Amino acid sequence: MGRAEFASASGCDVSPASLKYCAGMSVRQQKQADRIPFDAQSFDLVTAACVYHHVAVSERLRLTRSVHKVLRPGGLFAVFEHNPWNPVTRAIVRRCPMDVNATLMRSSECAALLTQAGFIRISLDYFLFLPEAAGRKMAGVENWLRWLPLGGQYAVLGEIAA
Repeated sequence: MGRAEFASASGCDVSPASLKYCAGMSVRQQKQADRIPFDAQSFDLVTAACVYHHVAVSERLRLTRSVHKVLRPGGLFAVFEHNPWNPVTRAIVRRCPMDVNATLMRSSECAALLTQAGFIRISLDYFLFLPEAAGRKMAGVENWLRWLPLGGQYAVLGEIAA
């Protein structure tokens, strides 16, 4: 999906340096880890792609509750994270300078966070079992394995009650 599939798209980041790479996009600096800088019920969909492993464990529930506040009834929250059960993922994270202080989060912890914050209908899928090129050629295998908790990453999806 791209920009054409959405009426509008916005984003936020705690890093002013990162926001410099978003010229021409609707972005805001997130000055507090637990406060999404948008009005209540502003969005139908919020994504967090490899964000939570950079958030202090003590702040994760507050951040998730903040996401809940900015979603409209029936809105979706999609969390994508590195899977700590995958040894290759752990090795990559260990070597990545951006992940020096990262604390990986298990998918069960992620699903529990969403439940505690008031999300319903939570789904969970694993992906990135194969290197990218092989994964494209063998998409059926990747799809069949999405239940297996060994993929390099996972996605947890929660919904706001309508």
